[in-house]
Amino acid sequence: MNIKQRIIELNQQFTNETIEIEDVLLTIITKYQLFEPCRYLAEDEEWINVAMVSIEDENIAQMMSIRKSEITMFGIFNREEIELILPKTEPEDFYQ
Repeated sequence: MNIKQRIIELNQQFTNETIEIEDVLLTIITKYQLFEPCRYLAEDEEWINVAMVSIEDENIAQMMSIRKSEITMFGIFNREEIELILPKTEPEDFYQ
């Protein structure tokens, strides 16, 4: 399964928009973990390489390889539905 091509095709089918895989953030769900948001890097027959990124500033936090046979779902991460509401407290307050 070519994940890059499948994401591009599904996006075209449901939104009628053409995307570049480098311009979107992905959500990948495996049998054991959820990886989001992440940026597509490359893939081969067995593995997909992604970079986990921060939604605040889009800096790369960690690069990793995920075995394709363990992926149960994947899609485009919708950052527009994310609202960051962080408490305005001092770090010491979390220890009380």
